[in-house]
Amino acid sequence: MLDKTCLLITTFNRGELLGHSLERLTHLTIPDEVLVVDDGSSDGTDAVVKSFEGRLPIKYIYNYNPDWSICSMARNIGIKNTDCEIIITSLS
Repeated sequence: MLDKTCLLITTFNRGELLGHSLERLTHLTIPDEVLVVDDGSSDGTDAVVKSFEGRLPIKYIYNYNPDWSICSMARNIGIKNTDCEIIITSLS
């Protein structure tokens, strides 16, 4: 049995860049799960992710974080919210 693979993307106010990355992903071998952890964006990132539902096995987590933080906080949230054995991390 093959291990399940998750592409974990952390982001903050980079909706346009995230959209380009997700579009490119639709033309590649798609992982079992694409998990986007949004660390409090206010630029419509949620709508960008929603536009890929049905095209990617995408899951979105919004982490309301009004204070500045480092991406490892969002990454840890993603790791806790996937059951995949292999996790590939990326920033957007």
